[in-house]
Amino acid sequence: MDLEAFVDRFFRRLERHPDTGHFGRWLNPLGEWDWWDLGGRFDGWIVGDPQTREGRSVAEVSSGPNRGRILLANIDNAVSGALGQEPPPLLEVQNDRNIEMVATRSGDAREGRTNAYPSALVLPPGAVEGRLRWLKNWPEMGPGETFAWLGLAPEATRDEIVQAAYARFEDHWAAGVAYHH
Repeated sequence: MDLEAFVDRFFRRLERHPDTGHFGRWLNPLGEWDWWDLGGRFDGWIVGDPQTREGRSVAEVSSGPNRGRILLANIDNAVSGALGQEPPPLLEVQNDRNIEMVATRSGDAREGRTNAYPSALVLPPGAVEGRLRWLKNWPEMGPGETFAWLGLAPEATRDEIVQAAYARFEDHWAAGVAYHH
């Protein structure tokens, strides 16, 4: 039995992603995340003031309720209860600590600040074709077509990619987002 026949026989509500061919359920057109939160576990990182607090981040701006997120919270609560501990405190994420002008991010990059270099960049809607908006730099760099659109060689470094994207969109706002993949 091949994978497609297996999925058809034993799973309900799984889709085949048109670009990757992977099976799952995608609630976003890019197919790169299950859920996301503004700031989330990286609260304040984009503005250079990361918080290392114990607890579960709660963001006002997010992708909304998600079964995976709820399941993980329930497991966390069950383990805490089984160990006789209080569940982790809920930590409110402040929106203004997780949104910054791209021009500021660009300046941080020129100064060599580590918070200027995210692990992924998502270009604004309409900038390029949807499948080319998500710029990845780990473990594989891509997509190469977007690098070319930014005027970069396929072997561009992470720093070059980030700086080129910042230069192209300096008049935009950037959001620091934690996503689950």
